[in-house]
Amino acid sequence: MEGDLYRFKKSTYSDNGSGGCVGVALAGGGVRIRDEKDPLGDQLVFGASAWGELLAQLKTMPWPTSIVRKSNQ
Repeated sequence: MEGDLYRFKKSTYSDNGSGGCVGVALAGGGVRIRDEKDPLGDQLVFGASAWGELLAQLKTMPWPTSIVRKSNQ
């Protein structure tokens, strides 16, 4: 199964009581993202440049304080 081919790391932002768990794996010069509640389900696949662009955009977005990780955690 495809989900078993990559070493996924669970996000430290995941599972803050909301039930959301995201796993990320490096794969062939890119990145794969999956829902940790369904590890054999569909995955998002990004090339390296697309992943970098996504992260840059996410860093500039105004996030509700309820989902922003506190610096002392």
